[in-house]
Parts: sequence; C-alpha cells; structure tokens
Amino acid sequence: MAARITPLRLEAFDQLPKHARRCVYWEVDPAIIDRGEQLSDPEFEKEAWLSMVMLEWGSCGQLAVERRSAEAKDDPRGDLDDEPCLGYVFYAPPRSVPRAGRFPTGPVSADAVLLTTLGIEAGQRFDGLSQTLITAVVGDLV
Repeated sequence: MAARITPLRLEAFDQLPKHARRCVYWEVDPAIIDRGEQLSDPEFEKEAWLSMVMLEWGSCGQLAVERRSAEAKDDPRGDLDDEPCLGYVFYAPPRSVPRAGRFPTGPVSADAVLLTTLGIEAGQRFDGLSQTLITAVVGDLV
C-alpha cells in the first residue's frame, strides 16, 4: 500500500489523530497559559486556528492517508474522508504562531514559514513518510 498526501482541509479535521487535534502548543498565546488559564476546548481552538490561517494565508497543513486501491488513486474528487490518517504536518507564517517569539533563536524573519508539527502515527510501515510530508510542504510553498 502507498500513502497519498493531500493539503489539509477543514472537512478532514476529524481525520487527524486526537492528540493532533488537541495540541495547541504553537497555536495559543503562551501568555494565556502563563496566567494559569485552562482552555475549555483545545480541539475548538486548534480548528479555529487552522481556519484563521487558511483564510488569511492559505494551506497550512498536509495529511497523509492510506491509498487502498487503484480506484482511490484515480478518484478525481480526492475524497479521503474515510481513509485512516498515517501522518500530518502543520506550518504557518510566524505572525500566526504566537509561541515562536519565545524561543531564544528568534525573532523569526517575517517572510519565513515555520513547520510547527510533524506526526507519523505509531505502527505505520511507510518508509520515508516524514520526508514525503516535508516535500509536500515545500512543494506547496514554492
């Protein structure tokens, strides 16, 4: 079996693994966390962040799904909603990544793009999937 990489759409948010939907380390202003405030719904925060970045900037994620058959490979609709997620990557401009300013190597140039998260699901046997996801990001940006 092969992996198929596609730009992340909001419709595919639920395909992401739970930990990817709930992790908002990069997306939420660290001052909120520093004040001890708890996020009532991290999944909502993540989805809202993705929506904002997509509207203001464009594609900010890639999703790797299992390509099960030759028919799925040639599906012009690109309908992947029932395929299991194998891996994912998120990226955005620095203005959309509040935590980026806290790193000692900062500030990041305004024209840079930050790759914030790359995840491969445990047990996947797709060699080179992380490299393929990064290649998809570069292809999207160039």
